Amino acid sequence: TTEKGIFHSSYFRTSSDDNIINITTVHDFTYEYFFNGLAKRIHHQQKGNAIKRSKKIICISQNTKNDLLKFYPQIKEEQVKVIYNGVGEEYYPLLQMENHMFIPFQSQEYILYVGDRKGIYKNFRMSVEACKIVKIPLVIVGGGELSQYEKSMLELKLGAGQYIQLNGITNVQLNQLYNHAAFLVYPSSYEGFGIPIIEAQKAGCPVICSNQSSIPEVAGNGAFLI
Repeated sequence: TTEKGIFHSSYFRTSSDDNIINITTVHDFTYEYFFNGLAKRIHHQQKGNAIKRSKKIICISQNTKNDLLKFYPQIKEEQVKVIYNGVGEEYYPLLQMENHMFIPFQSQEYILYVGDRKGIYKNFRMSVEACKIVKIPLVIVGGGELSQYEKSMLELKLGAGQYIQLNGITNVQLNQLYNHAAFLVYPSSYEGFGIPIIEAQKAGCPVICSNQSSIPEVAGNGAFLI
């Protein structure tokens, strides 16, 4: 028999060599659920081609596996393996609360939001509304620069000096933020996994998140689900 190699991709690339076994990792079905137009068609075609050419498919949650079998019913369930994401060693409870003076808020006196904000399913506005109700400042990490709309909303809802947005911080700094936050808020209504949840949990930060898609699967009993 011809000895075969393995080509593994998480970006829907495959090998056309007949002696190579293709394995594809699928993270989510965000485009299928929430996008329209050309971007959705191109993404769906690339994803579909990779899935159909792959002997084995890795999904990062059972929820993603369920979505895959829904959108590609011709795929046999035994072809699909769930392998969860891990979390870096940089995240852990601090024995001594290290300096976090790169933000203007005191320890346990701010809410933390980590990740993308652009998709409507992320429910970023819900996080802002929650901060307004409980009168606690909001620290926003990642997701690119704030749009003018986001700035206007934050100014209107929270007021100047009651929020800060950080891009390009280190994992060490993010771990400090998790350790000092009152809690992480993660209200997304759809995720393939939701890495900030397990980062926060590993750092000992309380988590409030939505009870939808893969999120309860990932959070387990270590979060307050809404």
